[in-house]
Amino acid sequence: MTNKEYRNFWYTIKFFAIAFLGFIMGGFITSLRYDSEIRNDQVELKEDVAEVTKDKTVIDDLTKQLIFHIEQLELERERLRDLQLKLSKGEKIKCLIH
Repeated sequence: MTNKEYRNFWYTIKFFAIAFLGFIMGGFITSLRYDSEIRNDQVELKEDVAEVTKDKTVIDDLTKQLIFHIEQLELERERLRDLQLKLSKGEKIKCLIH
């Protein structure tokens, strides 16, 4: 092997070594970037989930209040029906207001 062949051999080895290290570093940097984007997406999703959970809680509270008021209205309607029946039969009512 001559000096020129020896130098060309080492240049080729160095080229492939540097190219290999470049690919490894590029892959590492790309994976870090993807990981940081995934973390940012996770933080945004956590905020969205918290907002949805808060909205669901508000909706549940409103639903419970609505159900309570509907039950109260049904009771009041029954009382008025009873009062109407008593009045139609001619019974004397002691107190119209409870």
